[in-house]
Amino acid sequence: MLAIMGSGFISPAMANMLTHIPIIGSVFVHEDVGLKEALEKGLVFPVNQTLVDKDIPITITNVYFDQSRLVIGYEIPLDDEGAEVGILNYNITINGLTPLSSQSTGAVEDNKFKGLIQTSSTLPDSFTLQVSFNKVFNTMGNWDFTIPVFVNDDYEYYLVHSTIEDEGYEFHMEEMILTPSGTKMYVNVHTPFDRKEEELSFSIYGENGKKIELIESKLQKESDRKSGEETWSGTVFFAPVKKDDKITIVPGYLSANNKLVELNSLSMNIDIAELENEVLNRNILETSPRYPRFANIYDR
Repeated sequence: MLAIMGSGFISPAMANMLTHIPIIGSVFVHEDVGLKEALEKGLVFPVNQTLVDKDIPITITNVYFDQSRLVIGYEIPLDDEGAEVGILNYNITINGLTPLSSQSTGAVEDNKFKGLIQTSSTLPDSFTLQVSFNKVFNTMGNWDFTIPVFVNDDYEYYLVHSTIEDEGYEFHMEEMILTPSGTKMYVNVHTPFDRKEEELSFSIYGENGKKIELIESKLQKESDRKSGEETWSGTVFFAPVKKDDKITIVPGYLSANNKLVELNSLSMNIDIAELENEVLNRNILETSPRYPRFANIYDR
């Protein structure tokens, strides 16, 4: 039995991986094709830093950081494969500040608990990462890691500003970032007052019609009380695509039986080669609202 607690939250997409995390390299998840590609290209940084407290060693095995996300791999040995893992508390800070959100997943394999911590918050290009555990296997202690981190600066950044409208819906894509570990898009969708979508999601297809893997969706819903309209805004993160690819992005909503119903009339076709590459400026940290004086700092 395992409970993971941290400075952020566990998204539904990440929670689905809690019970089954095959290993990539040390502890990176191979269902996530973006991390797999980053590892195969030799872009994952080996840390292999171990701290011991209360006779429990924790090792930070790997760190990966590009313009779309930061991923930290760690492992803890177990005396018994069937041992109760219990509560595990962690916290991460970037230059002493807590990111807006983070997620943690993990699984037991080869007599070790192997975990991932990741955040897609906006981060500076270089920083001091502190990873702290204060409760492991229901044992209180202090495992405080300090790791210098530098961004993998291989990226393509585009201001898209494309909009599709149909039957009261409006789908707008603001920006898109291509990185070795994935494709991040900043989007918003306005829905008409007579449609109250329980959960919005997206599909993306390549030029050959093949569906590209959705890694994570982070969307927030806001409602206008006067008009009754709802706006979903945030980021969607897909497997890597190339700068000369042609892709189609389709919004959709989850039906009552939890199946994605695509809104094909809002399909947006993008020829990435026709977009103008921009310089990305991300030197300000997007931080947690628990620290109000930093809560509104967000540069993208």
